[in-house]
Amino acid sequence: MPRASQRQDAPEFVGRRTELGLLAECARRARHGMPRVAVVEGPAGIGKTSLVQRFVNGLDGFSLVSATADQHSADSGYSLLGQLLPRLALAEMTSPVAGAVELLGRLGELQAGGPVAVVIDDVQWADQLSAEAFAFGLRRLSADSVLVIVIARDGDAAMRRLVLDGDDRVTRIRLRGLQESEVAELAARYVGPVSPTAARWMCAHTSGHPLHLRVLLAEGGGRGEPVAWPRSLGTTVLTWLRRQSPATRALLEALAVLDTPFPLARLAHLAEVDDPAAAVEPALTAELLQWWPDDPSSLVAFRHPLHRKAVYTTLSPIRRSLLHRAAVRFVDRRSGWVHRVAAATGTDPVLADELEAAAEREAERTEYETAANYLLWSARLSVTRAEYERRLLTGCLQSLRDFRTDWTARLSDEVEGCAPSPLRACTEGVMALLRDNELARAQTLLRTAIDGVTGTPLFEWVLGTAAAFLAALHLWRGHGEETVEAAELALSVSTLDERAVDATRMIRAIGRSRVHGMFAAERDLDHLPEVPVDVGRSDIESLAGRGAIRAMRGDLAGALADLTVVVRLQRAGARCSMGHASFSYLAAVQYLLGAWDDAALTAYQGLAVVEGSGQIFHHCLARLAAVLVPAGRGDEESAEQHVRAALLEARMLGTPQDTRYAAIAGAVRAQALADWPRMLQAAEPLRDLPKETVTGTHVWWQLWWRPLLAEALIGTERLAEAEREVRLIAEIAETVPYLRVLVARLDGWRRVRCGDRAGALTRYEHAAHAEEESHESPLYRAMLEEALGRLLTEDGPSVEGVRWLRSAHRRYQALRATPFTRRCAAALTRLGDLTAAGCGPAGPVLSERENQVAVLAGRGLTNREIAAELFVSGKTVEYHLANVFRKLGISGRRQLRDRFHPSADAD
Repeated sequence: MPRASQRQDAPEFVGRRTELGLLAECARRARHGMPRVAVVEGPAGIGKTSLVQRFVNGLDGFSLVSATADQHSADSGYSLLGQLLPRLALAEMTSPVAGAVELLGRLGELQAGGPVAVVIDDVQWADQLSAEAFAFGLRRLSADSVLVIVIARDGDAAMRRLVLDGDDRVTRIRLRGLQESEVAELAARYVGPVSPTAARWMCAHTSGHPLHLRVLLAEGGGRGEPVAWPRSLGTTVLTWLRRQSPATRALLEALAVLDTPFPLARLAHLAEVDDPAAAVEPALTAELLQWWPDDPSSLVAFRHPLHRKAVYTTLSPIRRSLLHRAAVRFVDRRSGWVHRVAAATGTDPVLADELEAAAEREAERTEYETAANYLLWSARLSVTRAEYERRLLTGCLQSLRDFRTDWTARLSDEVEGCAPSPLRACTEGVMALLRDNELARAQTLLRTAIDGVTGTPLFEWVLGTAAAFLAALHLWRGHGEETVEAAELALSVSTLDERAVDATRMIRAIGRSRVHGMFAAERDLDHLPEVPVDVGRSDIESLAGRGAIRAMRGDLAGALADLTVVVRLQRAGARCSMGHASFSYLAAVQYLLGAWDDAALTAYQGLAVVEGSGQIFHHCLARLAAVLVPAGRGDEESAEQHVRAALLEARMLGTPQDTRYAAIAGAVRAQALADWPRMLQAAEPLRDLPKETVTGTHVWWQLWWRPLLAEALIGTERLAEAEREVRLIAEIAETVPYLRVLVARLDGWRRVRCGDRAGALTRYEHAAHAEEESHESPLYRAMLEEALGRLLTEDGPSVEGVRWLRSAHRRYQALRATPFTRRCAAALTRLGDLTAAGCGPAGPVLSERENQVAVLAGRGLTNREIAAELFVSGKTVEYHLANVFRKLGISGRRQLRDRFHPSADAD
């Protein structure tokens, strides 16, 4: 497909009625707000682009935007997405999520004028960032009048990145060769009617390949009689080319070398052709080329890559090299490298050295992907085996530093063929970690790389890289001391770039927290400004680490400030290896502080980002964050779904922290249901953790799992075990103020179960009458007040007891914590207090997405701003907002502001 700014007439088109019908059905559904993705698949030259072009030319009422991937830009960030978003400075983005948000915003704008059709051609050349952004965006289409047509070669991996298997919105259309009747129809347009025998012979001879047929027929290749036609398209083009003038051949050869649409006048200059219009005419007649003479650039291009390939293969090595060398003067710097490499007819040590130097400059700018490609080219041009292997392996490592496991996958055989060395061990170790999730093998290989390093500059870089990844691996496996040791080693190497240093500092700090505690860990990050808004992208990893550490040590205010900035930077495009986890930590902090609507939104965003990343890390943590508000508000279906997914992922990963995340998620859900046996069952993996220390592997999230375990033990009458847990929590609460009311409730409840009602009452009342902390948890305060009220009214109505129950009830209502509210209301009703009677949800129940839209609209956000927050299009926001208005019986946003004012969550 031509790019959106270009136009061309469709080539002769026949048949394909079934396929056109399937596309029409997709368009019909999309027109009615049911987004569809049509994947048109088939071998090269089978007519995929012609089919789609024929279809969209007759598509009425749709706005059409299209993008064509370019193989020369396959490793350039956002080269494909940039065609759809020409107004945006995509070079400033590094996160596919940021690109997806802009794409969804653009689709929302276009839908204001009606349904939209998006055509993505040559998807096999899609750059990684665009593919990830498209995939994320396509999955977020909901109530959109959008038809996306993806043109893909058979078995193309890039297409699989764009479209989820099993998605019921996807229609796959596979093209095969033309049938005999269709071959006869095509032949008739060129040479007149042909007999059924001739049509059968042509169909068998060309396998119904329309590109092959058109070139033959355009050249007047008989009337389908059994003559000596070339058996392949390449041979056909070669035969045709030999009959042309030197000027025509020179023009096509130069265009084949450039391999991109090019202005005809400049192409003629490269080809040394005096009359380009006359030279190009035979190729246009033969349908090998297409030309846009009305375009300001007067571009000319091959109609199909197979035509270009056929011409290119006719070039002698010397002619090909000369043209590539000449092309360098006509293209930009990056394409110039491509042509210089292609011009080489063998090894070229000078060019190889220049490419390696260019790669080093790109790596210093943290452009790892570009550096990797330059190094691969450099390896191919190297003279010695040692140079080849060094550059190949270094290139693989550079790509892995950008988590490009797909880039290295195709080079696996070459990597395995390299001689044993620290560089090879490091490369294979990182591949085992990031691509294969083979943690034990990765650890062995990275350790081998470190132990084998000598004092050369390259091997210092290998040492730093291997140590940095080993530190990350130890952190993931819960090995605190080993994490710090490996991180210290990595940071001692001067060759680490700024981005790697930032990530390694974060890893070291979190590892130190497991050895020396949270305060020591935070001191590892004292290079950061205290005010998080003063932190730039270069320190985002460290800021994410500090925010997580503050959350884990109970500094809710500091954690909220840090993590809010991290998430904002990531939403704006900053890449952060811990960024996905930052959403989850922030959601947990918001939940504790009573900002449940914010917590639900942040958890939703985090889960969407994690699922869109394709990486297994942080999945369980994201599920834990996603279960908090649904469980607290009684959305049992959503809560159960997230708990089940967390358990499944924890079993698959098998790491201590993932097991812990899944246990916390299950315990939180059971706590909301007041189901103590189920709560203990969920917390069972936590019972074997160390009781004598508050440091080590499980220090993370202990402010959550220890109270949940203690509550489950008290609820199931395991009071001796519960007492030990409560005592440990009390020690922690000395430096974590918000835990004090929680400790009082747990200790009081334990005393009640032990028959010490007087001691429990004293414990409850002392904490309940204490001045509330500025960053206290409303849920914890409400649970304490409910416990005190129940104890005071255990023997009958009590004015003081009812007062505490009413206070708890108000707090629960402010959170919209339905299960807690109902239990508290039932206690009041039994006491004859009818103020809380019928306290279920007021009015119709909104879906999770409708509630999010309503909350954000109530805060005054525009539809576009809401769409960006929820990773959807403006059209989807309109759809959900209309449902909200209908369900609530209201007509405007002012009424939403009254109903969903954010201050309600902060009481």
